[in-house]
Amino acid sequence: MKVEEIKEAISKFERERVIGEITVHLPSPPKDYKLIANWDLPKEKQKFTYTKQPDKNKEPADEFLLQEFERFQHGYFFFCNGNLEYISNIHYFFLNYWSDKGKQFGFRDAQRDTFLWWMQIEKEKHIAGGNLVTNRRHGKTAIATCIGYFRTATNPFHRCGIQSKTNDDGKLVFGKLIKSWQQLPFWLKPVDSGETRPATILEFSEPRKRSTKEEKKVYGEVLNSSIDYRSSDENSYDGDELHTYIEDEVGKVDEKKGFNTDKRWDIVQFCLTIGSKIVGKAIRTTTVEEMEKKGGKNFKKTWDGSLKSKTNEKTGRTPTMLTNLFVPADYGFDGEDLHDQGFIDEYGYSRRELARQHILDSWDGLSEEKLRSQQRKNPLTLKHAFQVSENSGTFDQEIYDYLDQQKEYLDGTSLTGEKAPKNLRRTVTFYRDIDGLAKWRDDPQGHASFIWDFPKSTMSNARKPGELNQWRPLNCEEFVGGCDPFAATIVSGPGSMGVLYIFRKGNADDYENSGLPILRYAQRTRRVEDFHKNVMIILQYFGCKVNYESDVPDYYETFVRELFRNYVMWTPRVAIDPTKRNHTPRPGTLSKDPYAFQKQFQVLVSYLYARWHKIYFIELIDQLIDFDVNDRTKSDEVIAFSMALLGGWETGEQPKKDTRTPQFLKFKNSQKRQDANGGYVDLSAYHVPIDDKIPF
Repeated sequence: MKVEEIKEAISKFERERVIGEITVHLPSPPKDYKLIANWDLPKEKQKFTYTKQPDKNKEPADEFLLQEFERFQHGYFFFCNGNLEYISNIHYFFLNYWSDKGKQFGFRDAQRDTFLWWMQIEKEKHIAGGNLVTNRRHGKTAIATCIGYFRTATNPFHRCGIQSKTNDDGKLVFGKLIKSWQQLPFWLKPVDSGETRPATILEFSEPRKRSTKEEKKVYGEVLNSSIDYRSSDENSYDGDELHTYIEDEVGKVDEKKGFNTDKRWDIVQFCLTIGSKIVGKAIRTTTVEEMEKKGGKNFKKTWDGSLKSKTNEKTGRTPTMLTNLFVPADYGFDGEDLHDQGFIDEYGYSRRELARQHILDSWDGLSEEKLRSQQRKNPLTLKHAFQVSENSGTFDQEIYDYLDQQKEYLDGTSLTGEKAPKNLRRTVTFYRDIDGLAKWRDDPQGHASFIWDFPKSTMSNARKPGELNQWRPLNCEEFVGGCDPFAATIVSGPGSMGVLYIFRKGNADDYENSGLPILRYAQRTRRVEDFHKNVMIILQYFGCKVNYESDVPDYYETFVRELFRNYVMWTPRVAIDPTKRNHTPRPGTLSKDPYAFQKQFQVLVSYLYARWHKIYFIELIDQLIDFDVNDRTKSDEVIAFSMALLGGWETGEQPKKDTRTPQFLKFKNSQKRQDANGGYVDLSAYHVPIDDKIPF
């Protein structure tokens, strides 16, 4: 290259790059460009070149060893087709010395970025590791085992642990590491325990004595470090101290076999910390595969807890102490098209447009289920990687697409860049003042949060005295509550929470803030009676009734005793089977009643088709995504919200005998929710009010 071209390439070198959700800081290039490999070659001949190795049977020269250990510490600069490239220390080791079945890896830009991402993770004192989601054949297992070996072989008293989706797979990953270790030159193998084929652990410790002189190993300075693998059980490493942790194919772990990777990480993260100090790093790799069958949804929970948007400003850490990296399938995609054009050029750079078109073409004509399977294996977007299987959920796939889109908006991961404002929700505690009025105060530890409040405080507490000193709420036309309580009278251990949603049915002067849940209250109090009393304070504030899930009816006595009987809604007409002649009126709605639950589910589905974008509580979105209509024990959020929707249908007074066929909301063109630019359309035209009310 000409001097001018060299200077231009150096000037274009980016020292700060955003990879995943972290900013990676690269070192400055050497001031003397002649110290950069390939500077003296023409542009078209500049490629990554493997370091010439000494004779295997001879001791390497001191000059060579100093050169290599300098690169193992600081990385490596070289020119590649006119571009200045930097690869991290472990990436340099990976290319020159790590191998798969004796075959060396080639330089690829996608792997370069993965190693740079890891390099920055090692520097960050507030990050305990990373989640890596890629397409198949990215080389993530080889990358992870190389990282594990390099860190263990270059640090004394270092412990590396490995787990995978099954016990056999953990053994397989360990076996791959051993095979790569066996191919290393002797000077890159610290003194070990003398096993030529370690079965469960590779120890860099004083070798055991041998029976013959020929087999005796040389004694020398030892690291006392080790690499092992354990079973897939959540508690396999519980109580151990780890400095490197490899979790392979974490998104494929089958929960049906008793393994939950989200819970497993809750245990392992403490193996990497001492007090508040992070002393180890984890790399967790996967392609996700089927979300339900192989545990992808549990990995997704950890992924969501590792988002930068979830960072605690006081600690600088995400809830999981991890960060994320998603590598799209078109980046580093292997192979070639029909015209023998490779998707990676001779210099190691991805031809992303060509690869993307090939991937899209390969999806053409596939059935929905096969399409989703292929998208999970070669995801072009994060949504492809984490999408649920078509026939595995309760709702139509269209609803899951809507819910995924809203979740991305709420957690800030939308590919369009659109995200919910930070101050969307206000976390509070409700209480009564000295005059008996319901009020709230800001409380970061509060169990209630809302997205809408009265523009004037005088509009709250709308009520009047009724018969037998029982208060009557006055805002029932505008608000309604839905509640799923917990059953125990006195709580002694963990379990489901009681959940309340306040739903704003409609206000002609404020359509934007109508037809949506505006408040969520969720708590598991010591006594269930205390939960009911907290619900009453919130109902008093908004001046509305509540539709309780009444399979456990003891709440009603508490409401009567506290003079709040009129705040309890009786079973809405739409949830009463008109063919039953002797229906007994009762407070609340029975979920165990088949007819009532059918209507509850139908109203929920109708709402999700038309108003999915008006749900701003991510806890509800998460449960809707996981909702199993045949197992509702873990769906308190969904049940409470559905009760509010049923209550929004009508006032829910004690019904008279009625044999009319129930009506259902109908929405026009419910398939079309967005305009051509991806924005929301005005859904007011799709609303069909019933009895001049605006339930949704």
